[in-house]
Amino acid sequence: MRILVLGSYKKGGIGYLKYWKGCVTDVVYLGQTADTPARMALEIIKQTVKVLRKGQKYDIIFSSAIANILPMACLQTLLHRQKPKIVAIDISTPRVPTALRHFIRFPVRSISRIICFTTAQQDWWLKELHFSKATFVQLGIDYDYVELHRSSSIEDYIFTAGRISRDFKTLIKALVDVPARVVIVSGKDPISGRTGLEGIQLPRSCEVYYEVPFERYLELMAKSKLVVIPLENKGYAAGQKVLLEAMALGKPIVVTKTTGTVDYVDGGKTAIFVRPSDEIDLMEKIRLLWGDRALTKRLGEKAMEAAETRFNIKATAEMIYKIVEQCLLED
Repeated sequence: MRILVLGSYKKGGIGYLKYWKGCVTDVVYLGQTADTPARMALEIIKQTVKVLRKGQKYDIIFSSAIANILPMACLQTLLHRQKPKIVAIDISTPRVPTALRHFIRFPVRSISRIICFTTAQQDWWLKELHFSKATFVQLGIDYDYVELHRSSSIEDYIFTAGRISRDFKTLIKALVDVPARVVIVSGKDPISGRTGLEGIQLPRSCEVYYEVPFERYLELMAKSKLVVIPLENKGYAAGQKVLLEAMALGKPIVVTKTTGTVDYVDGGKTAIFVRPSDEIDLMEKIRLLWGDRALTKRLGEKAMEAAETRFNIKATAEMIYKIVEQCLLED
């Protein structure tokens, strides 16, 4: 089987590839030299044309982001080509404005399988775009790497992080009567350009870090007493990566129950769920964990076990590769 893998950037690479050794023919990173979204789009289109010219020598083209494969899928649909088969991961398509969704229907005709990291997103593809070949695969993280950052030096602060669909406003309201220091790691949402902190009056007990290196982010999380992941329930995937990294570090976690988290949490066992936009519920759950060492210890242990056995990148890579193999056998 000859596989071409399309990635979004060279730095950091594509985590699945080390588990596909000997199975990947070529890897192409799209848009890696562009410095603006417009230039990136133009570069991706140019690279797509080049790849398509020699695409027939591959059995499968796998893309780590569906946006990168859409130009190629569009051309393949126009040319009525059945090969190579296309498999892509989708994370953010449900965030696309409704008016643009009609344009996606055409190129996806040439896509053999779309991989989603939530069951809600799989359902979205069927209901909104009538695409029946979306498949749910549990997201995995590099557990072996993350666990190296565990810390025995725990400090009395709450840690939260993220850049997409974070409900920091509800968190700050919930902490009004909670005497705890808060560490926030944030950055700009690549689509909206917002951090989620705009217009929020942060108390002096809050420390905010923007765009920190991954190692520093893990260090801050590992030393925290409690991890809180406040999310807006927007109907698309958000929060899983931070959630799974906190689980791998064995942290007690309070997380909003949304379509992006229900596939990853065994409520009350690996993390504590709270209702969306409910600062009272969030405050009560934070207070509960802040003062109960036995509960936080039990939650952390179960979370760590789940991250190691169910949500590791090796398991995800193997599931995705099986899907790729199945696509090759389909007519």
